[in-house]
Amino acid sequence: GKIDNIDQSEFYIYSPGDDFDGMDTIRVKGGRFTYERAVESDMVLALLFSDKGQLMLVAEPGTTARLRGDATRLGEAEITGTDANDMLSDLRNDILSGGPQQTVLKATHFIRSHKESPAATAVFLRYLANPDEGDANTTREMLDLLVQGQPKSTTVANLKSRLMPLINTAKGRKLPKFSLPLLDGGQLESKDCTGQPLLFVFWAQWSSSSYAMRREAHKREKRYAPHLKVIYVNIDADRQTCRTRARRDTLGPNVVFDGEGPTGPAATTLGMRSTTEWFVCDRQGRITTRDTRTETMQEAIEQACAK
Repeated sequence: GKIDNIDQSEFYIYSPGDDFDGMDTIRVKGGRFTYERAVESDMVLALLFSDKGQLMLVAEPGTTARLRGDATRLGEAEITGTDANDMLSDLRNDILSGGPQQTVLKATHFIRSHKESPAATAVFLRYLANPDEGDANTTREMLDLLVQGQPKSTTVANLKSRLMPLINTAKGRKLPKFSLPLLDGGQLESKDCTGQPLLFVFWAQWSSSSYAMRREAHKREKRYAPHLKVIYVNIDADRQTCRTRARRDTLGPNVVFDGEGPTGPAATTLGMRSTTEWFVCDRQGRITTRDTRTETMQEAIEQACAK
């Protein structure tokens, strides 16, 4: 590639579809760079330019992709060399002329028209892969189209596995069906999570930042009792560690614990995004708010209790 108006710099390349772990560094000298990677099948890669945005590209076996851009507008750089990358560059240029709503419309139209191409996967990853930022139903529809169009793609399979729990627990969705183990015995059943507003809080003993969130939730639990029910979802691996902290903080009987950490059924089923996250459900079991800030918790609870 060649980048104008720059001599030496570096940026990063990674696989947003989890085709490989970590990031590689690409170093620019004299405005030029070369990067090589062995690929056995089509793969979507992302170029990360620090605060200057990112670009998606498609790596295909036996091909070369070429980037040409300006250091002041790296997010608008052109990537050519294959049909898939030519299409992506054309779409980027088209999207630059529209607003956020037009971006989604153009991205979904592209996926519908090219669902068999890895370029459609790249567009999905760039514009539609975060169900919390847009319409979870649209994200689900586009993901289903990719699965139909590319049934043998490991990238698409990885995306489906990773995103479905997030789609199913996005704002506006009803809680999925579940039966989750409680710390001191028994199960928390999804059928019991209606009739009153609920506040779910994720926490772990090893996450110091989750302490403030848990403390804030406990305050709200006392203030709004008996109208609000708080569920404390612990993702520690050691039961005794969890039990000691739960008793010290008098969290009560509604502590979910499965002993399998951040990738266990509790965290996965409830779509955990971080250990400092909470979400509120209304009386019908519909998720009304997801957030990581303590200062917004009060308003979210008041709105749920008022309905």
